[in-house]
Amino acid sequence: MKKENKDDLVFAILSFLVSFFFYLKTLMPGVGGWGDSARFSFFGKTLGISYPTGYPLYIILDNLFSRLPVGTLSFRTNMMSAFFASLTVAVLYLTIRKLNGNKLLSFVSVLIFAFSGMFWSQSIIAEVYTLNAFFISIMILLLISWSETRDIRLLYLSLFIYGLSFGNHLTMILLFPSIIYLILERTDVYFPI
Repeated sequence: MKKENKDDLVFAILSFLVSFFFYLKTLMPGVGGWGDSARFSFFGKTLGISYPTGYPLYIILDNLFSRLPVGTLSFRTNMMSAFFASLTVAVLYLTIRKLNGNKLLSFVSVLIFAFSGMFWSQSIIAEVYTLNAFFISIMILLLISWSETRDIRLLYLSLFIYGLSFGNHLTMILLFPSIIYLILERTDVYFPI
């Protein structure tokens, strides 16, 4: 592994650890007074259906986190949001680094994102949005990497993750036109009008 890649890995891990530390420090210790946190904590533990869409992937992952031997049930399910938020921050570092080439600027940028009010507020309660953000960030990184290398496995992996993301939140359908556009624009396919 090249030194540059090792440095990027170190910065990605550091961005994960810094954000996860602060998310854990400010994590909602119990059920929040608003939103769906209580519902997601309960249905994650029982593998129930929370809404008509069901959020099956979120509920299954929530069930796994509910089995961790730390804190209360609410703490553990809130911690899942903190974990996926921190993973998002790490992947976002790698994406920004790939786009701008500057390690320090990429690191500072992701920390600004990590501690922005809206993202932070969703990172400390049981909600589906940080897992959704993780899926979006990993797909963008994979699509950019595929665009650079033309390794078809990266495209397939990105599309697999896109399909998997529907088990978390149906708003992912909004990304479909962007993904199709990128794929068509980056390939030599000609579509006569």
